[in-house]
Amino acid sequence: MSLSSITLPANWKCADVSYPLPPACEDTEILRVVVRESLSGDLARKLLGDIVQVYVYPLTVWLKADEQNRGLAER
Repeated sequence: MSLSSITLPANWKCADVSYPLPPACEDTEILRVVVRESLSGDLARKLLGDIVQVYVYPLTVWLKADEQNRGLAER
């Protein structure tokens, strides 16, 4: 799963930009969030909720399935 393969809902702008990391971390993906200083608390909570719904929850499901698949392969 790649962060660039998932998009946030239409009301958020999400740039598909990758930043180079050191060689030991090249398999790591970073989600960088830049907001205006005037972003309200309510809107920040909505953004965080959308990030969790779109990025974090599917990633945990994918990791759990991958872990189960690895367990089956080792048997």
